[in-house]
Amino acid sequence: SLNGGFQIDAKPTRMMFSTSTPTGFGELKTYVEYDFDLIQGPTASTSNANEARLRQAYGTLGPWLIGQAWSNFADLSSWGDGDNGDPAIDAGVPATTVNGRVPQVRYTFLAGGGLSLAGSIEMPVTYWTVPGSFNTITGQVTSVTHQYSNDLNFGSAVPNGAGSGSITNGGGIQSIPAFVGAVNWAQPWGALSLHGVLQQLEIRNDPAISVNNNIDKFGYGVYLAGHLNTWGKDRLGGGIDFFHGAVNYSPFFSNTAQGLILSGNGTNGACTATSSTSGGALNGCSVSVADNFGVYANYEHFFTDAVALDVDGGYEYGFKPDNVGNWTSGALVALEKRAWTGHVNLIWRPVPGLLSMTLMYGHWYREMWSGAKGDADAIKAQAKFFW
Repeated sequence: SLNGGFQIDAKPTRMMFSTSTPTGFGELKTYVEYDFDLIQGPTASTSNANEARLRQAYGTLGPWLIGQAWSNFADLSSWGDGDNGDPAIDAGVPATTVNGRVPQVRYTFLAGGGLSLAGSIEMPVTYWTVPGSFNTITGQVTSVTHQYSNDLNFGSAVPNGAGSGSITNGGGIQSIPAFVGAVNWAQPWGALSLHGVLQQLEIRNDPAISVNNNIDKFGYGVYLAGHLNTWGKDRLGGGIDFFHGAVNYSPFFSNTAQGLILSGNGTNGACTATSSTSGGALNGCSVSVADNFGVYANYEHFFTDAVALDVDGGYEYGFKPDNVGNWTSGALVALEKRAWTGHVNLIWRPVPGLLSMTLMYGHWYREMWSGAKGDADAIKAQAKFFW
């Protein structure tokens, strides 16, 4: 409905620092990476409102990695073309891939023959959707809010599991980490990998409140991905994934908090984890674990060493949770049903390794379980200078 607009910024600018030190235990490496994608800008009162954002900060020694890095669940080699190991050539591509940078402790075993096995414990996050408004006469949920729990408040007073009613304001802690495993097989023809995650989905409230509204469910995700070297420098990449509640590892549905779905049934309309002493969240509350799956593919063709064309596409589908039969369209508008996106990228590297320029056309489509739907188109241009 905006019928177009123009924006230009330098938010993707990244600062990367790395060190390498020989030790008696092997090579010790450190890596820190920032960008400026924390706040939208520019504004009229300042040159811009962008702030530095920590992307990665980790160290490795032998098979161990400790710190914040791409999740062991992600498969960067299956993504579209990247410059200098950066898997995203435009802002839209990650929407069609499994991604995420999280604090973790990882161990990787090199089995030989291109086969490697990696296991990690990672910071857990539980997303959930709860009724915001409930009609006690009709027994219908009329609106919902998205929330999440993580370790933002760990070390201070035990926080409320509900946060403050917004997905951007977290609260709560989790009992155990997420457990992630990956098997990777790299060969001259390409690579293939299988990833899995097991995660406790948990809402914990302050025990001093004594409202007995802790919620504990089991979540998981599986992900098969890889790439194939076709001819010359051309390559085909892709992947398929399925999630049962562990949407913090999902490329799309983490934005909608479709993990745990709480719904009132007339006994307790609000049905939310709450710090109120007037009632408990589980009184009259049903809890469902949402499922979703996705698939994506990309192909890059090199016309010359300096000119390439990259085509990306992805599709995501969210199953309708079992316990939302009494939700009105005003509430169902918050639940994703399906989304797909496609991008065509023309890449020119006049100075390989030092300058890369991309012109992209992208199309996005989104549909909610209320029936609401919409699409968008964009043309983007990006220049990358490396030093």
